[in-house]
Amino acid sequence: MKEDTSDAATESRLVSLRWPNGVRCVDCGSAKVSERKQHRRRMWRCVCGKDFTVTVGTLLQSSKLALSTWEAAALSPDNSSSGLQTLLGVSAVTARRVSRVLRSLPAPPGDALVAALISNPDRFGANHPMRSAGRVDPLANSPEAHRQILSALRVRLDGAPASFLAKNTGLSVSYTRKCLRQLEDAGFVRRELTHIRWGYGRRKVCIWGLATNSQTIAALPRLPPIPPDPSEVQKPTRVPPEYWNVFWSGMSAADLRLPEDALYIADTMIGGSSFRARNWALTHLPVETLQQLRTMRGYDTGTISMQLNETIRVRSRA
Repeated sequence: MKEDTSDAATESRLVSLRWPNGVRCVDCGSAKVSERKQHRRRMWRCVCGKDFTVTVGTLLQSSKLALSTWEAAALSPDNSSSGLQTLLGVSAVTARRVSRVLRSLPAPPGDALVAALISNPDRFGANHPMRSAGRVDPLANSPEAHRQILSALRVRLDGAPASFLAKNTGLSVSYTRKCLRQLEDAGFVRRELTHIRWGYGRRKVCIWGLATNSQTIAALPRLPPIPPDPSEVQKPTRVPPEYWNVFWSGMSAADLRLPEDALYIADTMIGGSSFRARNWALTHLPVETLQQLRTMRGYDTGTISMQLNETIRVRSRA
């Protein structure tokens, strides 16, 4: 007899697995619940006022994949991304995400893995791979683009505009903005309309930054590294407008070009009081310029000389 794999049948099996002794509220644990009519998925309401479905509070809560798709993936003996892509007929990105979730659970493929998918993660042991500081991976069912954007923001603690994040992640600006709004709704990022220094004036921009909360902190260790943009790190042609204000005398920073004016730029930015300007110069200016600056008076002793020595040593080995 062919097994019914429709979503309705799968949902009924998940309900039985999660609540073998009858449905209980996911919030207060009460059995005084009543089922509500729902056009897509079964829903219950507790006497405490909580509405919930079988996936609330589980790894499947935010997933847009059909329940039957998750069940088929969990029952498959091959839960590699390539195997799941062939089995489920989904994209490579979705297959990798499903595979990552399944392999993080302490259960073998089969009914035990299906049950683990709809278990309350807060009841897992302290050493469970899906826990980090007592929390589940909050990005388990998020698109890979969300991880890439958060990773780019991790190295820009002051925040960044959407165009900068798009450039660093390789995503389009429109899709980056869409993902940022989704991350904002989920509580991972915040936005702020502010004025920043730009050239010799100020410019109004929308800056996106990481939200400071427990779920964001739990997500940070799981983020992929974002490689630096080679065009910015290796071959800059001018000083970024946000640092023009440190050039308060002499030539206008708008007229300076690299590598022709590299030594003057290095002297102004590294010898000045702006930590961010100094950091940019140490990271982006040619190593030969830093070596030349190191021999000049004022840069041959003290803290700045040690910073120059360390920077030259590290960048010369790269």
